[in-house]
Amino acid sequence: MLCELAFAALTSHAADWYERYREPMVEVCEDIAGRAEARGVPPRLAISLAWTESRWQDEVEGAVGERGPLQVTPRYHCDDVNDCDYIDAGLRSLGRYLAEHDVPTALCIYNTGRELAWCPYAGRVLGALEQVDAAETAALDAGADADEGNEG
Repeated sequence: MLCELAFAALTSHAADWYERYREPMVEVCEDIAGRAEARGVPPRLAISLAWTESRWQDEVEGAVGERGPLQVTPRYHCDDVNDCDYIDAGLRSLGRYLAEHDVPTALCIYNTGRELAWCPYAGRVLGALEQVDAAETAALDAGADADEGNEG
């Protein structure tokens, strides 16, 4: 449910274009959210980061070798660069940064490797998180309103 809500919120500007990719994108999102929760990483933050990094694309590779939906750089984040689970590696790194820093600083370290109090990247991830949170709140409010209408 979280990923369906997030998908709708994050793709609303180009819903027709994104609709054809809904199923695989939501599957990647759900995988990330489930693993994040198991690792103690806030799932909504993890899926917002993955949206910012890859638009929840599983097989994407970045310009300098970043891989997977969380766009990890294998030489920095993987114990074995030839056999790396990119989602686990990204969540492990994000969890470590969050344990030691506030959220914006942790996001900047994730993106730049440097401890910065703020960076544009953190703003993009937190902006996606705000959209996800707003969609979830609206869905909860709509459910509460429907429940109140059924009490009569």
